[in-house]
Amino acid sequence: MPKLIFWLLIGSIVIHSRPALSQASNSAELVSKIKTLPDNKEKVNAFIDYAVHLESEDLDSALYYYKIAGDLSKRLNDYESMHRYARNYTAALNTKGDFDTSLEVNLWSLDLAEEKGDSLNVAKSLVNTANVYNFKGLFEDAIQYYVKAAKYFEKLHEEDFLNIVYQNLGVVFDVTGQFERSLDYASKSVLMSQRVGDSLTHANVLINMAGTLSSMNLYDSAIRLATDGLFIAEKIKDRSVGLNAHLALASIFNSKKEYQKSNDYFQKSLAEAQKLHYDESVSTALQGLAMNGLALKNYKEADRYIMRAYEISKRHGVFETLNQQYPLIADIKSHLGDHASAYKFLLEYVALNDSLNSASLKKTMNELERKYQVEKKEREMAEKQLELEENRANIQKKNLWLAASVVGIVMIFSLLLYGYRLYKKKQQFHEQYIKTLQKEQELGELKASLQGREQERSRIAAEMHDDLGTGVTSILFLAEGLRQSNEQSAETKKIVDTSRNLMAQVNEIIWSMNSEYDTLEDLVAYIRNTMSEFLSTVNLAYEFQVPEQIPAVKLSGIERRNIYLVVKEVIHNIVKHAHASKVEISFSFDDRLKIIIHDNGKGIDFSTQRRFSNGLKNMESRMHAVNGNFTIRNEGGTLAELTAPLSV
Repeated sequence: MPKLIFWLLIGSIVIHSRPALSQASNSAELVSKIKTLPDNKEKVNAFIDYAVHLESEDLDSALYYYKIAGDLSKRLNDYESMHRYARNYTAALNTKGDFDTSLEVNLWSLDLAEEKGDSLNVAKSLVNTANVYNFKGLFEDAIQYYVKAAKYFEKLHEEDFLNIVYQNLGVVFDVTGQFERSLDYASKSVLMSQRVGDSLTHANVLINMAGTLSSMNLYDSAIRLATDGLFIAEKIKDRSVGLNAHLALASIFNSKKEYQKSNDYFQKSLAEAQKLHYDESVSTALQGLAMNGLALKNYKEADRYIMRAYEISKRHGVFETLNQQYPLIADIKSHLGDHASAYKFLLEYVALNDSLNSASLKKTMNELERKYQVEKKEREMAEKQLELEENRANIQKKNLWLAASVVGIVMIFSLLLYGYRLYKKKQQFHEQYIKTLQKEQELGELKASLQGREQERSRIAAEMHDDLGTGVTSILFLAEGLRQSNEQSAETKKIVDTSRNLMAQVNEIIWSMNSEYDTLEDLVAYIRNTMSEFLSTVNLAYEFQVPEQIPAVKLSGIERRNIYLVVKEVIHNIVKHAHASKVEISFSFDDRLKIIIHDNGKGIDFSTQRRFSNGLKNMESRMHAVNGNFTIRNEGGTLAELTAPLSV
């Protein structure tokens, strides 16, 4: 049976904000802050902070808000904001397993820093680019970028970042089977982490060292280190590191052939990875469960697990993981008697293995490390020469400042002359200016009238929230009290359920009446937030697909409410009737808004459609009310399509 090599933790250079308030409170404050801020650097950071809060619970939504932050930072051409977006966004993409997009963004960030001559950001981008190559199994490329980054960090005396490079070099040497070197770099990283008080990196390195010791068959020591890493992760409340500690322990017990303990840890890892939407960790846990199933001769169960893992690895193009999975799939298929499939996967393994296992890989890595040590000594000698050159450069700068001062005086006189001529022209256009003011006054009166209407809508929405919302909340509170007392009854449960539904409907009405949300972007965000919360509650897997650019389009409260209610009705019907395991909701914007909702359930039996006819007619009527259309058909499940016109 092949040995499981779990993914070791790769340190990324990311800056996450960690405010002192609770996450829920911060999320609410950040959403409010985003709505009130103009398009500036502070708003970019608010979008990133909000995405950070979402990342551990809803990775897809976090990626969506990272992209919004990136687009805004590029429009503002704010250098620091663009780098902060790139670091956080690519770390989340790596977690998702989208390494191609991550590599593209990291290389863009590297070019940006090199054009600016910013050594620190060049080094950070080098590390994060190396991480992507590491994840993709392209270790020769990874080590070249790590070595370049180490040179920058040593010159800049950045110990924290140099520690991350040491950690990642330890990972590369472990994966390539050079365990002594791996432990050497990991030990350096542990000492440095303890010295600077970096608990997160400390936990990561302990888990990595556990994997290396397991590969050396030192299982008891490996279990101790992985358990220590898990303890630190739980102490600092980092779910991602805790997940990897569970994976490490599962892998170690698999190597010890204690398959039941291994299964327990893999099941914990799978549940946690699915909650976090970490595709690579899901694949690793499934692969481990398949290996245990093979060892225990549960071949059908092992086949289900490994094929799910294979689909994830194939989709993301993770070659190193595929290289482990191909022989395992062939082994399982052979035990099931499917020899044709077993032969096919063995051929794929041979082809991939030949492309990955270059005979010169270890030689190249050793040579790069040797060059790195030699260049380190040469650089220390060159620094003294650099000081002399810097002194010469300072003298040249002083001369340039003197010349610039002379040019500045000439420019000041030129500006004074230009100002005098501009003053003359202003006098000539004074009459035209007065006429313009009159037109602006008329336009202002028209805007005031429109604002009055918007304020009235907001006032009504606020009064509904304060009066009707408070009343319904009180009813719900009293009904909950009755239900928890000894006087439980079906009528009490019905009151509770009715109150909850009424509360939800009141909130929807308030949202549709509030003029602050009269945009297409607010409609998309409201659908994402409410439907993701509902789908998570009913444990139905989901995926949102939203273009990076959402047009700046105004939508009335009636349009927003009708479109939202149709989407809600479709989702609720899927949960009730479709027997689906996943639903995809995609948005597109041309001259029309198009929303496609597609599940993988049993589809609609149109011969028994009668009992759904009223619901379908209601959805068609709502879309016709906003000059839109609604269609539904069977297509690998049920596919519902909503369209409505957009006017910029």
